[in-house]
Amino acid sequence: MTWLEFKRLACEHFDIPPEDVLLGYRLGDRKRGWVSLTCESNWNAAKEILEEKMKKARTLPVMMELANVVSYRDSRQ
Repeated sequence: MTWLEFKRLACEHFDIPPEDVLLGYRLGDRKRGWVSLTCESNWNAAKEILEEKMKKARTLPVMMELANVVSYRDSRQ
């Protein structure tokens, strides 16, 4: 899946226009902050990190949490 396809689906999921969204992700570790997803290279890096985690985890679940970081930050204040 390309970055543009992913962003379109994410915006549909959040029901927010693409210009109002700032996507971020974290991989199952709530202690770490959000990592930006703003372009194809961020998206490719996220997929690589997720793939490495899946290889190491083998039978354990691996989770990638996605958020509209703008809304997430606003709701946490």
